[in-house]
Amino acid sequence: MTPASQIDLQPIIRFANELWHAVSRPAVSTQILIIFAALFFCLLLEFKAKIDFKLFKIPIKRRAVATLMALVVLSVVYGLMEILNRPNGLIQQVCSLLLTYIALSVSLQLLIHVVGKGKAGQIIQYKRRLFMPAFIGYLLFKVVQIFGDPQSLFGAPIIQLFGTPFNLGDALLLTVGLYLWINFSSLATQVLQWLFGSEKIESREISKAIFTLLRYGLIGFGMFVIVGTIGINTTVFGLITGGLSVGIGLGLKEIISNFVSGIWLLM
Repeated sequence: MTPASQIDLQPIIRFANELWHAVSRPAVSTQILIIFAALFFCLLLEFKAKIDFKLFKIPIKRRAVATLMALVVLSVVYGLMEILNRPNGLIQQVCSLLLTYIALSVSLQLLIHVVGKGKAGQIIQYKRRLFMPAFIGYLLFKVVQIFGDPQSLFGAPIIQLFGTPFNLGDALLLTVGLYLWINFSSLATQVLQWLFGSEKIESREISKAIFTLLRYGLIGFGMFVIVGTIGINTTVFGLITGGLSVGIGLGLKEIISNFVSGIWLLM
């Protein structure tokens, strides 16, 4: 391995040190202790009491109820610390995150009730595959933003590949970003199909073909934008795709042939 291709972990180590120094401060550690105590107490209370909460006669899941209780408790604590002129910025950030989670969870629960049992399974599936991973990613970004510098962590190059510097943000964009975009493309085409798809038998297959092609088009557009954003060397990218095409031609010929035939049939 050449020196230019060695992995530089300095951005990650630097953020770990910043996180450790921040958590070591008494004001921050006290707020973290209060936050975890409030979350644990509310989860335990909701589990033991089995509180039923309804919004517009629609039952809300227990996890969202426990989160709402934690939001109320932390809001009271935040007000008391504000009166006492004590540091409370971290508690304020956590309250915002809890409010975002409650809004997301309740909105999805209401949507499941509105669409009925026929499409409820698909909404739950997208909740697990798209909405919750996106929220977890936003949560982790907020942690980095609070305790460190996102530009320093995600923007600093950590490795050189084929003459192109890659950073942690590029790696996340190629993996998590692509995963979320594929699921978002599926959701977008699914919603369009629900809204504009025909229910007639003679045109149902045509509608399905159109929206399938639209989904593939969105996925391809997203991959094109991600590659352009990262800034991969086009010459090297052409060499890699050329090598992959030879491998595909030898090992995955039947699979690719069937896929292309399926696209042609859809068109």
